[in-house]
Amino acid sequence: MNKISLRIFKKLLENGIIEKNRDINLWNDYQDEEIRTELEMMKDELNFDLVTAGNSRLYMIPRMDNELFSESSIDFKKQISSNDNNATVNLLYYIGIYLIYLFFHGKGKNLQVIEFIKKCDFIEKLTEHARKYVGENDFSENANNCGKNFKELMNTWLAKTIGEKDEKSVSYQYGCLNKLLIKLDNVEKLFVEMDETIRPTQKMRDLIEFYLDKRQINRINSLLEEVDYATNN
Repeated sequence: MNKISLRIFKKLLENGIIEKNRDINLWNDYQDEEIRTELEMMKDELNFDLVTAGNSRLYMIPRMDNELFSESSIDFKKQISSNDNNATVNLLYYIGIYLIYLFFHGKGKNLQVIEFIKKCDFIEKLTEHARKYVGENDFSENANNCGKNFKELMNTWLAKTIGEKDEKSVSYQYGCLNKLLIKLDNVEKLFVEMDETIRPTQKMRDLIEFYLDKRQINRINSLLEEVDYATNN
């Protein structure tokens, strides 16, 4: 195998990204057809994807079943240190879905609809959403397929007190959000928290359509939007 291919792979393994303005030599090497072919073979054997964004950034994305490079739900449970790990992990995943929805429920190429949100505003919106979801029964068949599980998660959220802004325990709402943001910021590099606000990173903006294809985006949006529509009409 070409040594240049291995250098590109090593860089992606270390940083998850090669940027044209920072790694111009590796970026130019990647344009070589032979190098691309070798990396394509590597990604199929090692179970990851390569995604180019903005003609200036190359990302390595471990696939869902990749046990070498990706963090499993078991690893995430250990980080949470909760007595009720499964329920807590599922709740944090739902919070993450709702966070993505608030930022990226636009149409067509204009998926992102807000630049940032304050943590306190996010908790308020999620709590309002949870109350509506728990109180509403008149959903479509599509929503009812998920409704029971979602309601259990929303009841779990509503049973928690809000806590302090710097709370780390998942017994509190702020603790759940802070624990999720540690993963999304420090580990996944998808959202960043700064001055009590949450913003999507360049990586998140680049990869939103890769992480969630248009059918998945539309399905998530329709499920979450239906709660507001059903309770406001």
